[in-house]
Amino acid sequence: GCMLILTMAVAPLYAVCGQPSLLAAAASHYCHIEAWGILPVLLFQAIRLSLMSTNVFRPLVVAITIANATNVALNQVLINGMTVAGGITIPAFGLTGAAWATVTSRWILLALTCAFAYEELKSRDAFKPIRESVSSALERAGGIVKRSLPIGGQMLMEFGAFAALTLIAGRCGTTQAAGHAIVQCLTDMSYVLPLGIGALGSIKVGQGVGGGDGGEAQRAARMSMLRGVYGVAINAFIYVVFGKRICWWFTSDPAVHAVAVSILPVIAAYQAADGVRVVSAGCLRGVGRLNTALLSDVVGFWVLGIPVGYYLAVPLGMNAMGIWLGFAFGVMAVMMPICIKAWNVGSKEEKLLDAADARRRADALLECHPVDEKLPAALLGGDDVVASACLRSRTLKR
Repeated sequence: GCMLILTMAVAPLYAVCGQPSLLAAAASHYCHIEAWGILPVLLFQAIRLSLMSTNVFRPLVVAITIANATNVALNQVLINGMTVAGGITIPAFGLTGAAWATVTSRWILLALTCAFAYEELKSRDAFKPIRESVSSALERAGGIVKRSLPIGGQMLMEFGAFAALTLIAGRCGTTQAAGHAIVQCLTDMSYVLPLGIGALGSIKVGQGVGGGDGGEAQRAARMSMLRGVYGVAINAFIYVVFGKRICWWFTSDPAVHAVAVSILPVIAAYQAADGVRVVSAGCLRGVGRLNTALLSDVVGFWVLGIPVGYYLAVPLGMNAMGIWLGFAFGVMAVMMPICIKAWNVGSKEEKLLDAADARRRADALLECHPVDEKLPAALLGGDDVVASACLRSRTLKR
């Protein structure tokens, strides 16, 4: 509901933020169409977390690959138009076509995930008729919401920060905003690698916690962080060596291309720091330390990154380059503290105390369902990474 309200309020929001009227109108039109894709995204995220908590990844990978390929094809056809066999012409819908391509691919993603993971999902409580009282269901839902707030808050801080950067870029002119959009798209793509490593690290660390093995949790965290370093090094190499050519994929305007290319060195440094930070946050999530990542986002993005970026971009006239210099500064400032915490996960017994309640709840559930490996997501909710991993660890050992 909140997402829908924000989507419908894009036009007045853009006007208040001083965006060009044509840009505000186009963004409003796009968001009104894209609102039809909010529901499948939310349902997919719930199913995704449920499957990941029990180490089921293949249906997700296949569904995401097909949905992304479909999105690319639909964008090509609906944005630019196409003439098919028999002389039938599909007109070019431009921005409207891009919006409908996104909505369609989201529904396809949800349908494919449910189809490919049907056998895994059909036995889970979430897909069975409700057998509990309304008060009990509300109490359980309230517990899930309470445990989810730090994760939701972190996502709000992150997504909101990038939205704020786009609003600042809009005040720098259309060429600067277009160059910024290219760079932000590149960072979104490179972000996927550390995000995946961090998610896997969260699960592996949580399973070590579930087994009461601090050493295993620490090894999982450190291995994930090293993988994250390798991942961001690959991303930086791609930006430096192939970045100029990649930017031509997004535009044919030399002025826009020049803006994007000029920012690439800053982006290479930014994504390296942010990638390691994201992996570290995932490892901390595995031991239930959700507030640490949230605090790093608040300080790095909103206290440091965005204010400094705005000052460099608008008052000092550095435009899109200033935005990313400021944002990179904020991320680098908070990277080391969160990395140190993640590196030391499990080094002391008290590091695992956050998961004690999760382990107790997992043991209680196993007394009733001693052999069901799918219990973590079904009964605890995919958002509760620690409890889910604890229960998974118990069932694997049995």
